[in-house]
Amino acid sequence: SLTVAYTPVTGGLRVDISRPRGMSADPQVRGTGPDPSLPRTLTQTTFLQDLVPGQYSVSPQDVLDDGVRFRGTASPANPRVEAGQDTTSRVTYAPVSAKLTVVLRAGGQNYPSPQVSLQGPGLNRVLTAYGTYTFGDGTPGDYTLRGSPVQDSLYTYAPTPLEQTVNLVAGDRKTVTLTYRPTTGALRGNVTGLPRGAAPRVALDGNILTFDGAGQATVPYLAPGSHTLTAESVDYGGYVYAPNPVNVSVSVQAGSL
Repeated sequence: SLTVAYTPVTGGLRVDISRPRGMSADPQVRGTGPDPSLPRTLTQTTFLQDLVPGQYSVSPQDVLDDGVRFRGTASPANPRVEAGQDTTSRVTYAPVSAKLTVVLRAGGQNYPSPQVSLQGPGLNRVLTAYGTYTFGDGTPGDYTLRGSPVQDSLYTYAPTPLEQTVNLVAGDRKTVTLTYRPTTGALRGNVTGLPRGAAPRVALDGNILTFDGAGQATVPYLAPGSHTLTAESVDYGGYVYAPNPVNVSVSVQAGSL
């Protein structure tokens, strides 16, 4: 009689790939080894069959997904395939970086350009235009935003609060919005009835105002609230000119003239 005996000459390798919450992009796992079907890049859990025995390598590649970097770890990273046996290498991905989005807004029209500094691990930027800024693949840690007040000819503008700190942990995707709004107001005063060349004697909160030739004075950057205008008589050309009213309380609102 004749007996034919069969023995296995190939084996199998299961690469079990898991991804964490927040990772929507496909994993990228490189499988290499002595089998002629390799190398291959795996994007999901895969069972590699009919492999020649030997040492294999499972190498996860970094994946950058929507500003966050995910890094994989294989265990074991160098599995050995034996004839007639299946072995498993488990790949686990985890986030190692974070994403920060900064939105700078103006609370109205024709505002002056903002001035915001952003500092954090490996990052030092000054943002000088309204819009959206995205900082992806950032190192986890504390990021500090500092808004500086800016001015036009009448008002001061600033975000509230002026400074805030954002803590980013690996895997975070956070958005911070800073809106510039006026923080001071302005006052425009007019005088009438004085002859040309006569200087008005009008003070705002005790500070003498300077009027132009048309009898107008503009005071910018005033704190919101109540302010007092005081006028005194003017002696000019042989006549005394008396003001009316002598004292008046005016209310100043941020962003208003």
